[in-house]
Amino acid sequence: MAIFLLLTTNVWYSLGTIYSGNQLVQPFINRGIYNQTITSSSWYWLINPFILPIIILLVLLLSFKKFKNFSPLNKFFTLSFVFFTILSSNLFPWKFLYEMDFVMVQTVQFPFRFFVPATICLLSGLALSISEGQLVWLKKYQKLAPVVIGLCISHSLILYTVTLSDWDKEDASFINSGKHVFLATDDFQQIKASFYSDDLSLSLALVEKSTPDYLPLYSTEKKNNYDLYEEYILFNEKHFSKQVKDGQLIVQWTSETDDEEVIVPVIKYQQTKLIFNDQELTAARLTEIGNPIVNSQLGENTLILSY
Repeated sequence: MAIFLLLTTNVWYSLGTIYSGNQLVQPFINRGIYNQTITSSSWYWLINPFILPIIILLVLLLSFKKFKNFSPLNKFFTLSFVFFTILSSNLFPWKFLYEMDFVMVQTVQFPFRFFVPATICLLSGLALSISEGQLVWLKKYQKLAPVVIGLCISHSLILYTVTLSDWDKEDASFINSGKHVFLATDDFQQIKASFYSDDLSLSLALVEKSTPDYLPLYSTEKKNNYDLYEEYILFNEKHFSKQVKDGQLIVQWTSETDDEEVIVPVIKYQQTKLIFNDQELTAARLTEIGNPIVNSQLGENTLILSY
């Protein structure tokens, strides 16, 4: 646990710092959460690769017969596999808890994601069982190992090939997959080519998505945060230039009139420091999701953001 906390310091410390002084926009609530499990619409997680259900049955049978002979680490991985598998399925009462308005349940969104750590624990437990001599009888079939491995690799390659076949389509429907995804051009070949460019910013500029999750919330009015993000960020940022220098984000733009009200496409959290045209903004006006609203001067304007 200590190693886990140490290696994830950048995650939990950042979240803790942001949550400590801000009311944040929460990720969308999946109202069909109980259908997003490995025992419902996401059942395909159980059969990819095809040998996975065989491994699951093998580990479960072995656990029933020889669990007390497992090493402490093997017991930990096996119990963790069972725990995460239950969370990823409808064995866990997702529907009941969702209807009871449990906040923690509503933030999960997709229970099938718990099957990822479950699979890791499953394979780790299997490897330990083999090394501990719990599966000596498997030696009789070790000559079949290359065949099984080859079949698994072939199965994975077929799945990848089928999935990536969308890339060869004439349109970009596989990219423009939702109402909050925006393409900067109708030239789909240009979009595809951007993913092979040395300039990694090209594809990010050509394909954008409205993602207001975890932005600060400065209004009690119920508005669509996706629409606000699109209005204040995506559709607005083309009028500004941005660069990072000495750990600070520098935003520049040109105003054609004096005292023009401008919404700058950056976000201010409580701990954010803003300097506008060489003057620090201690009480900046903000939009509902934290965009600074400034009155720019005629000509060049600069906003420096640091955290």
